[in-house]
Amino acid sequence: MQGFPLEVQKNLVEQLEQQLPGLQVIDRENFQLLGAAMFDDSVDSTLQDKVDTLSTMYERLPLMSSHAAVTLLRHSLGVQKVVYFLRTSPGFSCPTSCRDLDKAVIKALERCLNLSFSSSAAAQLQLPISKGGLGIRSAEALALPCFLSSSYGSIEMVRLCMNDLGAIPTGLREALEQWTTTVGPAIPMDSREFQKEWDNVLVDTIMKRLLAEDTSDLTRARLTHVSQKESGLFLTAVPSPNVGTLLNNEQLRASLALRLGLPLYEKHPCACGMTVDTRGLHKLSCSQYALQRQARHDHVNDVLARALRQAGVTNRLEPQGLCADDAIRPDGVTIMPWSAGRALTWDVTIRDTYAATHLPYASRAVGHASSKAEREKRQKYLPLLNSYTFVPFAIESSGVWGGEAREFARQIGQRITQLTGEVKATQFLCQRISIEVARGTAALLMEGLPQGEDLHELFLT
Repeated sequence: MQGFPLEVQKNLVEQLEQQLPGLQVIDRENFQLLGAAMFDDSVDSTLQDKVDTLSTMYERLPLMSSHAAVTLLRHSLGVQKVVYFLRTSPGFSCPTSCRDLDKAVIKALERCLNLSFSSSAAAQLQLPISKGGLGIRSAEALALPCFLSSSYGSIEMVRLCMNDLGAIPTGLREALEQWTTTVGPAIPMDSREFQKEWDNVLVDTIMKRLLAEDTSDLTRARLTHVSQKESGLFLTAVPSPNVGTLLNNEQLRASLALRLGLPLYEKHPCACGMTVDTRGLHKLSCSQYALQRQARHDHVNDVLARALRQAGVTNRLEPQGLCADDAIRPDGVTIMPWSAGRALTWDVTIRDTYAATHLPYASRAVGHASSKAEREKRQKYLPLLNSYTFVPFAIESSGVWGGEAREFARQIGQRITQLTGEVKATQFLCQRISIEVARGTAALLMEGLPQGEDLHELFLT
């Protein structure tokens, strides 16, 4: 009705309402079709309405466990709520509203986790888990990949409908120009309809920027190690107390602070006399916490032993008498042959990526500590190699697995699948082991905090 005088518009609406009772008149700013903004005027207001609705939902997240809240943000209450809108509307033209959604998500995470995110940590957590983040994606970052992939995927249909071989979806030219300005050259034409291809370029750009911002050995080692797929397996598990995959609030807080390089607490003295910094990395290799490290080791070893039994392979832990040297005692041995008529022995070890002896090398080579551990274990158990199949099961505190550990878990998972038909057995096993490593590492970080006397008289009657 634009272009008509207000009085004429009013008369037209009245006449239409008489013919069509219940008719609603919608202005341009609120005009949507199947959730997509129909005019440029309505893009910002529609997106802002979605942000306001989600912000209200985020206020309730701290009422549940942190692990469950983070999982919900990653799978259903985050950018997923606006991905359809970003694919069908030029959301990239409204960066303020996209930033408002990202800020609301960050604020909700800070409340749930009791952590304060720096700008670099916020950028990292918005990366996919397999790239070192938490998988809680950014609306501002995804706006261009969403719109570009959708536009190129529908370009043939647009040309067919308009009977114009040169037609392109509205906003595509502007989106492509913005991508070239902010990110770089466009991806090859045959890949432009796939959102993942655009997203991969953007993720790599963000990771390179994070590495360039802080060139210290610690930051480089952390970022390169947590961007390995297996390091974030504990985040992909469904948080369930019934199957042991739920981390309590403090365990998750410590695990994510370690992953994102955030301060966990104030500096305080260690039992060894040294000062523990705000990240607590000293505790991961301090001799005063050997019992806690042994407990973490035992939990991982127990999961392996039970997984082998699930695969139909009976075994016993810490066997004696396999070798004349009593000092050579692996963590477990199978009773039945594993392959080629030979029983299998394994030994679990969890090394600290950030230890002073490993850090200079870990900053240049991913998996240095686990690879070194595998070589050392093979050398230690050399007398057993003629009689047994031996597997050194090495994992690092950063979550990186040694090559032999990955292969061993895959073989166990395959055997479980053959017996039970569960096609995701390998994935579930790896997630469970990753959970135990994260839980044990978090316990190490939270151990040894200064203690005082509790207010016991509060409960006296």
